[in-house]
Amino acid sequence: MASHDETDLDIILERSRDAEAGAILFLAPGAAMHRHCLAWLAAGFAGSGANVLTFDEEWVAPGERQPFAFEARGGLDPDMLLQENTWGDSIAVRQEALGDLNLNADEPLSVPRATDLLLAAVRAGLAVGQVPFPLVAFEGDAGAREAAALEARHHHRRAVKRHLRLSGLDERVAMSQGTNDVPLRLEWLPGAHPQAITVIVPTRDNAEDCVGFVDSLFRTAALPDDLRCLIVDNGTTSRSDLLGLEALAGRKGVRVIRDEAPFNWSHINNLAVAESDTPIIVFANDDMKMLGSGWDKCIRGLLARDEVGAVGAKLLYPDETIQHAGVLLGWKGSVIHDGLYEAGNAAGPSGRWLKTRRVSAVTGAFMAMRRADFLQSNGFDAVHLPIGYSDIDLCLRLRAAGHKIVWSPDVVLFHYESKSRGFDHLDAERAARGLSERAIVESRWGAELFSRDPTISPIWVDATLPYRLISFPPPNRALGFVQLTSQAGRIVTESLQPSVVCEY
Repeated sequence: MASHDETDLDIILERSRDAEAGAILFLAPGAAMHRHCLAWLAAGFAGSGANVLTFDEEWVAPGERQPFAFEARGGLDPDMLLQENTWGDSIAVRQEALGDLNLNADEPLSVPRATDLLLAAVRAGLAVGQVPFPLVAFEGDAGAREAAALEARHHHRRAVKRHLRLSGLDERVAMSQGTNDVPLRLEWLPGAHPQAITVIVPTRDNAEDCVGFVDSLFRTAALPDDLRCLIVDNGTTSRSDLLGLEALAGRKGVRVIRDEAPFNWSHINNLAVAESDTPIIVFANDDMKMLGSGWDKCIRGLLARDEVGAVGAKLLYPDETIQHAGVLLGWKGSVIHDGLYEAGNAAGPSGRWLKTRRVSAVTGAFMAMRRADFLQSNGFDAVHLPIGYSDIDLCLRLRAAGHKIVWSPDVVLFHYESKSRGFDHLDAERAARGLSERAIVESRWGAELFSRDPTISPIWVDATLPYRLISFPPPNRALGFVQLTSQAGRIVTESLQPSVVCEY
């Protein structure tokens, strides 16, 4: 065990070797270990392939026994980590993995902080597992907790700058904030030659909303001249709507095509991609309004990263509550939108609704990706998944190809939700089809994939909406979460086809 009060990394490593330690616990100043801390760390290392373990923490006011605050963390997310280290300043590392971290690269470190260790683990591609229990506690009031967070942010900014330099990314990212009470903000910069974007919008008898959406896209785009809108009219019959679409087709950058076939969301979008030729495509519903200025620059920047396969947006209901902040798998054995019904400006656990982060999937109501990746993934499954789960299935196929699915809080839209077609769950036939499509996706990818999500701690109980109820998980489930989060970004799923490896 090492404290951050130690001043020489070499001394710490020498002492650990002399003691023949299997792992080193870097303990934050003021942190008191839970009586089962070391036992859980030993179990976590023994039961997983993790080289590094993070864990939860809690704060207890002086003289009190019950905590007034706690951090229930999901698995390590390298994108979130760049913005803020919400995985704490205590961390355990296998002795044998310390050399792989190359902590003295570029410039010697005295004693690395947890942020240094985690970023080094990301650079080295080491597996990081999360123990879903508070293994350390801090004594202090809310002011002391905030002071600790403020001090950590100052170090975090320096650590991230060093990490970006060592990773060769310092010229691809613009940094701001991150020095006071606001997490670090990173803007991924697009390439020197901006790529054109086509937004594909299926519609039917809803020209007024469609026109408003297209207006908002061009009005808020950083580069409107590099934006195209391809509207797919799926059988509009209303004369006023037909006239509205005809007028829309006359605008610069807008094209309208018609598809008379019965509604098949997957087929419509596949057809539109075949009609498009821009490097970036965006799938979007017609009942939306873009709120965030420069949304196209954000998408270009994120998709300039080869590892990013798709980008999702923050969707709000008209009352400014969240409709979509990514997709969670495994909630009540199914899928649910992260942040559902929460206030639009709410930070969420670990600030997840205000940070760019990796997610299991994003909704096809607004999904951006490279056209080449879409074609390489064979597009949406129009045969077996015509309506409801084709977006989830495509995200899983992108992950199987090694890509990451990223959600951004900087692309924000109002979504009036299903105004063209209504709600599937209110129609018996549509609801039955939805259940059938869900069964197909589960059979294709394995029900196990839809039983848990590495981004959310099992301490959260799925009896209601996410992040409402807590209960400590039983030991076997906790160890299962350590294993899940420590698979170095790989989720192995079973399929009727040969097993597929999904990258997270």
